[in-house]
Order: sequence, then structure tokens, then C-alpha cells
Amino acid sequence: MSARENTYWRDAAISQRHRQWGMDCPATDVDFFLIEYDRGLPCAVVDYKHGNRADPLAGVHPGSARALGGLYDHHGRQLPYFTVLYHPGTAWRFQAKAMNTPALRWLDGNGWQDLTEAGWVRLLHSIRRNALDPAHPPGAQQHPGRDS
Repeated sequence: MSARENTYWRDAAISQRHRQWGMDCPATDVDFFLIEYDRGLPCAVVDYKHGNRADPLAGVHPGSARALGGLYDHHGRQLPYFTVLYHPGTAWRFQAKAMNTPALRWLDGNGWQDLTEAGWVRLLHSIRRNALDPAHPPGAQQHPGRDS
């Protein structure tokens, strides 16, 4: 495991260096990017952002969103891609937004969906169960994160 990032000097150095490689070498920088997986196989893409951001999607280039939302699993199914705002505290809470069509199957619409920590964790576990079965139609476990 890498050391805790306190100054972000490593991120800034590679980001600046990569920009010198030119416009024909695009890349995207994400806040806290995770590939959710089960048994070594990917099942979802999550870009976590702290909930104190005024506009969490500001600066997200459409090409970057297409690249992150265009990843596929071992069955050839497009992985759901979410941007998730996390609000730490005594009772953590989350706001999730579907960033591609497969992610829409797991949330109510394409706006921000408020979830408790338990609701978000239930959703992640449901995605994992769905991803394990190649015969399982994507999205059959719809909206498991609901807290109602």
C-alpha cells in the first residue's frame, strides 16, 4: 500500500508531465477512482468526490466521461459508472449519479440520488451479485440502495 497522500506532490508531478506530451495523448484525472470488483473481476466504476464541492462535475470533459463509462467486464457487458459524493461524519451519507446507461439501472433516474451508507453498501453488494452470473440480465436487481 502506498503512503498516505498529504501534499499531492506525486499527482501534480505526473499530471504536469503528462500535459507536456501533447494534445494527442489525452488522459483524465479523477478524485478518488475505484474499480469495484468481486473475485478479481470488475463490476462497477466509481469516481468518489468529497461532498463539499460546489459543482462536483465541473471540469469533467465529455471525452473523459466516455472513457470511464466505456469499460467492460469479462462477459462483454459495459460496467456501470457512477460519480458519488461522500459526506463523512457521524452518519456518513452518499449522493450517487449514474454516468452511463448501465448505471441508470441501479438508480432512480439520472439525477443525484441520496443514500445512507447502508443503502450505498446494499447497492454495491447487489451489483456484485448481478455481475457474477453471466446469464443474469443486467439491472435485474434494480434500485437495491433505496432506504424506504
